Amino acid sequence: MASVFIICNPLSDTIVPSDYPQIQQWDITPGSMNLVEYSLIEKIKREGRIIAITPGGSGANTARGIAWLSKKTFHPLDVYFLGAVGDDPEGKTLTRLLKEAGVKPLLVSKKGSRTGTSLVLVTPDHERTMCTYLGACRELRLEDVPEDTIQRADVLYITGYNWDTANQREVVQRAAEIAKRAGRLIFLDVSDPFLVHRYREQLLDWMKGRVDLLFGNRDELKALTKTEGDIEILTKLSTSVPTVVMKTGKEGCLISTKRTVVRVPAVEAEVKDTTGAGDAFAAGYLFAFLQGKTPTQCGELANRLAGGIVSVYGCDYSKLESLA
Repeated sequence: MASVFIICNPLSDTIVPSDYPQIQQWDITPGSMNLVEYSLIEKIKREGRIIAITPGGSGANTARGIAWLSKKTFHPLDVYFLGAVGDDPEGKTLTRLLKEAGVKPLLVSKKGSRTGTSLVLVTPDHERTMCTYLGACRELRLEDVPEDTIQRADVLYITGYNWDTANQREVVQRAAEIAKRAGRLIFLDVSDPFLVHRYREQLLDWMKGRVDLLFGNRDELKALTKTEGDIEILTKLSTSVPTVVMKTGKEGCLISTKRTVVRVPAVEAEVKDTTGAGDAFAAGYLFAFLQGKTPTQCGELANRLAGGIVSVYGCDYSKLESLA
């Protein structure tokens, strides 16, 4: 049976409608992921209006999307998800919800720590701003890496969010060594433009010879290459990574393979909330890839699933009736 192994931060996502003056008042950078203290999370919850709570974190959203597609299309596969949670009710709830979603959670419980949470502020233009308290996520360590499971997985999928702590970087580096030694593929999503600005040189150096497929939106890949123009960006990255997938929002995506670039148009969607759109895109692409589909077919399913998830609040696949 095909399988994918995902490493990222397991979080509880709370969706709160907001506006730009409020975001400015809270001293948060709009349209990005902001690392904050738990006290700010509590303050925003008191002052805002919660409309949805879902299991979240970028990698967990992707894991749930792959599992949802597997069940929806009757194509069984294994989805493993590694991360650290607190020894608290929230950590137990996340584990249960991921299992119910069809994911095989490998969540390591850390005593004395609080499970991470992400508060997602959705503005009237449907943009999302994330306020993230990582909590126990920061405590994932080398001894938590299940070598045998990674060796058996067809694809190791890593998000750039793992670069925010030294021990998490060690975990993904170790996992990549295991995957490469076993002849497996490594996919990386760079995750956030501000993260790229913080770790650009590290990411570029690490990708070479390791990463088989790179995901990123236009802004992220532009920041990574310091290059203007879609084709120019993809051409530059193609010297380091065999396949590059650029997410271009309403336009769909561009896929660069062996110096050939194909454009896959987006599907029409009624946008309510862009939370998890990129994560759903990655889920669609990964699922199609594991079914042996062509890059264009992978892009088509990725666009369809992303188009479906932006039509609901939160990254909640249970609200989708079809593949958009």
